[in-house]
Amino acid sequence: MIAFLQSIINMILKFGRYIANLLLQIFKDLWEIVIDLFVFLFGMFLDLIGYIISAIPVPDFIGAGMQSVIDSVDPSILFFLGNTGLAYSLSVLGAGYTFSLIRRIATLGKI
Repeated sequence: MIAFLQSIINMILKFGRYIANLLLQIFKDLWEIVIDLFVFLFGMFLDLIGYIISAIPVPDFIGAGMQSVIDSVDPSILFFLGNTGLAYSLSVLGAGYTFSLIRRIATLGKI
């Protein structure tokens, strides 16, 4: 009789553990759905920003190509600018400005 009652109690405990694990898994899956929803919304937000940036019209002087702008400069000036390292300095300035802009957006949330 005692063995029979213990087996019934064990079955009830196993069923309780099964229900508890089932509920825990349901909550884990719901949490994953919430996280996936935020990732999906963030992806949609980035796509929207990309669409807005691509909708900005290209200026006229760039529309023909930057090479046409550079070709119109005197060759002696281009030689001087090439030897002084203007391209390198402009890339460093651009990288610094980009880093500063990203840091401001990340820390303050504003430009």
